[in-house]
Amino acid sequence: MADEYINSRWGDAAHSFVIVSRLIQRNEDGGTVTSEIECHPDDELYGRATSQEFGAVGDYLAPVAALPVPAEISDRQFAQGLATWQGFGATKPITQAEALAWVKAGTLPASMQQFVDNLPSDAAFAANMLLSGATIFNRAHPMVATFGQALGMDSAALDAFWIFCSQL
Repeated sequence: MADEYINSRWGDAAHSFVIVSRLIQRNEDGGTVTSEIECHPDDELYGRATSQEFGAVGDYLAPVAALPVPAEISDRQFAQGLATWQGFGATKPITQAEALAWVKAGTLPASMQQFVDNLPSDAAFAANMLLSGATIFNRAHPMVATFGQALGMDSAALDAFWIFCSQL
């Protein structure tokens, strides 16, 4: 398969180079997988892009500052995040129905109860109290790291999850 380039955009505000997207794969859902190539004036692709062979050259997109990790999220945000965050892949730790039951009636989802049950007895009581009664979850709480480990999440993944939840 010959290389297929599907669009380009300016790589900086001064328009000194372009970013060209090379098609890697077309998905069944209509989406695409691409890689980006940085092209400078002495590159053949730069000339092709600026002559609009791949469509009009898109505007430069300034980097967006990373969102800060919030110190706290609400119990509703936490439950909703566990049921919807794409970082978990196709299988979420809890279902949407479990998230609703947890927030509405305090019914701990089965996977959360299993997490609690696998803790030492002194920690299990504290975790059960926290998960059942907290209205705010603090990112710095030691139980968050323990919970993250149980889900295979490192600190960066927990931060990303916390940021996602804070926007719900």
